[in-house]
Amino acid sequence: MRWIGFVVVAAVVVTLQASLAPWLAIGHVRPDGCLVFVVFLGLRVRGGDAGIGAFFLGLAGDLMSIERIGLLAVSYMLIALLVSMVKEFLFRQRLATFVLVTLVAGVILRLTWLLYRHLLYDPGERLATALINDVLGGAIYSALLAILTFGVLVRMAPVFWQEIPRYAQATRNRLV
Repeated sequence: MRWIGFVVVAAVVVTLQASLAPWLAIGHVRPDGCLVFVVFLGLRVRGGDAGIGAFFLGLAGDLMSIERIGLLAVSYMLIALLVSMVKEFLFRQRLATFVLVTLVAGVILRLTWLLYRHLLYDPGERLATALINDVLGGAIYSALLAILTFGVLVRMAPVFWQEIPRYAQATRNRLV
């Protein structure tokens, strides 16, 4: 991966998430642009690079939030590694795949955060209400954001990071 390009894109993504997400909120539901970028990394970049990039993206998000440091970093890293593990079984070039993986990753991520919040803090709302509003609403909203950003991310991919070959045999007989 081209790390300088990644740093530029990550800074833009975290800045847009911090500045635009409150304006795009519907009630308490906000889209997660960082999650969309993490899923795109997981689908397009080698597993280790995707995990490292997602960790630093989450760390930047942690530094801009009031939550304990490391929560976003570890969460995004695990999501990127999970997506990287299953990407060989998916059609990575398709919009439908990107949206569906973003939806599933959003449900997993937000469900984990909901359980973390309910175990650590005093939950202000019932678990069923939070499950519907926060988990499902946020995951669906992030998947809708994935639809809008897919074309931009695909066009930027060759500029900021190297595409990996689709099949393992494509790397054989290449000069390094």
